Amino acid sequence: MISVSFSTPTGSREESTTASAARIATALRVKFGDATRVIPDVLVGYTGEQAFRLHEDMEMRGRGLPRPSGLGNYWDSAVGPGQSKFLEQPARLNAANYAAIIVAKLKSGAMIQEALFAAGEELKADSQTLVPYEHGDLCASAFVRYDYNTGNSGL
Repeated sequence: MISVSFSTPTGSREESTTASAARIATALRVKFGDATRVIPDVLVGYTGEQAFRLHEDMEMRGRGLPRPSGLGNYWDSAVGPGQSKFLEQPARLNAANYAAIIVAKLKSGAMIQEALFAAGEELKADSQTLVPYEHGDLCASAFVRYDYNTGNSGL
């Protein structure tokens, strides 16, 4: 399963799962049964202190206004307009692409962990293009990692 995650300053974690990843996990469980229990989850997220707050800031206060620093406008990303839901939106819009990456990797002989990780890397890259530029440390805090401590509740 691929989950999106934000580690908050207190260490708690907010996460959600893409519907596409859940469908893939269900299909794997149907096909392989208990063998899927050994597959770790893949987490994609941000550890930056402001990650969760910015991700959920639907108002995007100041959007389009010039920054005092002169570095473009508030909510601009390094490559264009930035936004809230910078991780969730690409996960939803590009779910078919991530599923295709997983399928292609599996067909080429990769293990499921590698296939999930490759899709997670693509989601991370897609989300980084939407992170507001003034939060470069947030963009740099993006991660993809295996999570062996979840009990594979999604599988």
